[in-house]
Amino acid sequence: MLYLITGDNKPEISNFLSRLKETAAAKSHSIHQFTKENKYTPVEIQDLINSSGMFSSGNSVFIYASKAENIDFNAKFLNQIRADSENDLFIVDDGVNKLTNIYKNLKKHAVLKEFSKARDYTNFNISDAVFVEANKVKAITLIHKLTNIENEAPLIVGVLYMGLRNFVSVKHNNKTGNQLHPYVKQKNASSRYNPADIKKVYLKLLELDVKLKTNSGSKRDLIDDFMLYSI
Repeated sequence: MLYLITGDNKPEISNFLSRLKETAAAKSHSIHQFTKENKYTPVEIQDLINSSGMFSSGNSVFIYASKAENIDFNAKFLNQIRADSENDLFIVDDGVNKLTNIYKNLKKHAVLKEFSKARDYTNFNISDAVFVEANKVKAITLIHKLTNIENEAPLIVGVLYMGLRNFVSVKHNNKTGNQLHPYVKQKNASSRYNPADIKKVYLKLLELDVKLKTNSGSKRDLIDDFMLYSI
């Protein structure tokens, strides 16, 4: 079989590969690994797969490919390995240019395994709770669900700045507002936030930003104080 493994979730990919190698060992496969440090050609990989050791029931070949030329297999071989029940070729996308015809051709023949990080929208939801819904309780609840507030604090300030900018831009119908995504424009146009508080919140947000960068105390307490007394 032919597999293409891709995505930005490196820990999940690593776990998946470990399981594959355990399965290969259980099947008495000969396991071969090729990284970008190895000197190999696609022809050498083809020859390797077409040969089996005396005490092996097949081959499990793992290629960590960073260049399209590393995986430039001919069509005959791709069709052969795709239908092969005794040998497995696992190609790990380690930075291959996905726009090349080589990659596109490989993708058509392979079983695709994608491991992507689920995007976390919590920080954006905090901003929306403040500047769209005017729901202080929801914003604080979302903040307290974060497990690593010390590292998340700068991101929270960043999205609050962005949320405030979007709100002001839409209310004033300026150039920035006109360039926003229609969904962002729509939700800010119907915002419940009080425009009279903009200047005060902006100054308090600047103050929070400085405190987070210079204060050695609890970042959660600083953000809580901002939410409770400045929003």
